[in-house]
Amino acid sequence: MTLPTLPPFPDDIDPAAGAAPLVARLVSHHGARWIGRGQIDALCAEAGDQVLFFHGDPVRFPEVLDVAVVLPELQKAYPGRLRVGVVTRADEDALATRFAANRWPSLLFLRDGGYVTLIPGMLDWDDYVVRVGQALALPARRTPGVGSAVVAEGASGAAAPSCHGTDPPIRPVRAWSRNRCSRSSPFRSPSSPPAPAARPRTSSWTT
Repeated sequence: MTLPTLPPFPDDIDPAAGAAPLVARLVSHHGARWIGRGQIDALCAEAGDQVLFFHGDPVRFPEVLDVAVVLPELQKAYPGRLRVGVVTRADEDALATRFAANRWPSLLFLRDGGYVTLIPGMLDWDDYVVRVGQALALPARRTPGVGSAVVAEGASGAAAPSCHGTDPPIRPVRAWSRNRCSRSSPFRSPSSPPAPAARPRTSSWTT
């Protein structure tokens, strides 16, 4: 499969700098492309499914090597569906902020320039196949950012703007579920009515 040509990197920049050999092999042997800030807009203008590989430092994140080995096998499991872009180490922080990716390694799924979902970490093979299949079936949605609610995966009616969005980064917010506040739990949700006041205790002794 011949991929569109992306803007080249400057002559003095090596996009493979800092990447593990197994990660660089995705580009040299498996048809992936290096993606930096100078290439991301052209990538987002392409139609179809894209997968961005945020790999990071292989010493700090050894799972990166496992994901680099698994990616070509996932491409074989979904022939013609997974076009892989490998994010350069020099630009990974900037692109991670742009797409709300906060864990290394991660696979970011885009479709027709729209954000789809993120699969962080390394998974067992069977789990990977299932999760990637689900990602390819999900609709595009808004990139998580300021002023946009994080839409549940698979929810209908979600907007699917281009990944050219300029939303500034936000701090991750820990989600909570009201279902966790069961009757037997000592914790109460913010919307729960106040607990009734305890009755004053009376003595059983009489004078």
